[in-house]
Amino acid sequence: MIHYDIDGDGDQDIVICYQYGATMENVDPDGGKIHWLENPGDVQLEWKKRYIGKSTAMHRLAVGHFTQEKVVEIIGLPIVERPHDIHSIVSINLWRRPENVQEATEWP
Repeated sequence: MIHYDIDGDGDQDIVICYQYGATMENVDPDGGKIHWLENPGDVQLEWKKRYIGKSTAMHRLAVGHFTQEKVVEIIGLPIVERPHDIHSIVSINLWRRPENVQEATEWP
């Protein structure tokens, strides 16, 4: 989990990955989901959960500008690539914030 002002409104939002699986060996192939929780800026209001993407066994996240300087990106590092395979090389994933981030169903 990491915090960052995803929507640019001045409030710190939360980016979180979850649903890894039971162990490194037995990861959930449908897991590794990444959402951002939109901070409403008021303690009386509920945070909105918004989908970014997924990658099996997603484990570490960073937010910043990794390939360019205009649009925020999220880089994700899974702990393993697939179930029952702890020795394969893992993919590094990069999601770029879409222009209308509140309406996006998934980030490219």
